[in-house]
Amino acid sequence: MKKIMIADDQRLFRQVLKRGFESNSMAVVATVSSGDELLESYRRVKPDVVVVDILMPGMEGTRIFSRLFRYDPTAKVVVLTSDTIHLHQMQSYHWPITGFFSKNSDFIELVNAIDKIYTASVTQRTLGTQFSADIAHLINSENDDEGDQSIVKNLSKREIQIFSQLLNGRRTVDIAESFFISPKTVSVHKSNIMKKLGVRNNLDLLRIGMQFGMVESAQYQAH
Repeated sequence: MKKIMIADDQRLFRQVLKRGFESNSMAVVATVSSGDELLESYRRVKPDVVVVDILMPGMEGTRIFSRLFRYDPTAKVVVLTSDTIHLHQMQSYHWPITGFFSKNSDFIELVNAIDKIYTASVTQRTLGTQFSADIAHLINSENDDEGDQSIVKNLSKREIQIFSQLLNGRRTVDIAESFFISPKTVSVHKSNIMKKLGVRNNLDLLRIGMQFGMVESAQYQAH
């Protein structure tokens, strides 16, 4: 039987999810309400899949994922969110998130995705990232407009990841720790990003980041 952990700060939502999973032959082995509880319980119960709301307490900067995947690189994590504006930020990181689902998606979609994730894990097969229908539609719509984003497409995948973290206020030392590189390497990436984007200062970096939906608000800091 699949072992599921639920991480969400809304008690009623946790209860609804728990009942839904259990009615679909899944065992909910833990429910937690914060990022710190997530790590502690994960080590204790070793779930097959973690269903986690990224907006709950203790998830600031989603650093919890760095710690989780460092502890277990094979962890299967399905992100739930009520605000898809965080999707760009989550996708730009290097974490091997298994699925992205909005809280407006159909529950059966989530159940089916967890079935696929679990089966792929047991059979050691490769499975692409799972998306709810509404998020998949959002991504496809944005891909249709990629022609307007050629300036950002000049960046490498790693540069986009670091650019996004800089825009959202992460310190150079923290970014370096996330990617297991030195702070000096992060600074080199930043210099290359600025050259490719044709900008000379932090304000222009922020403007471009906001233009392409890579930052929610004016959180950028110079480090």
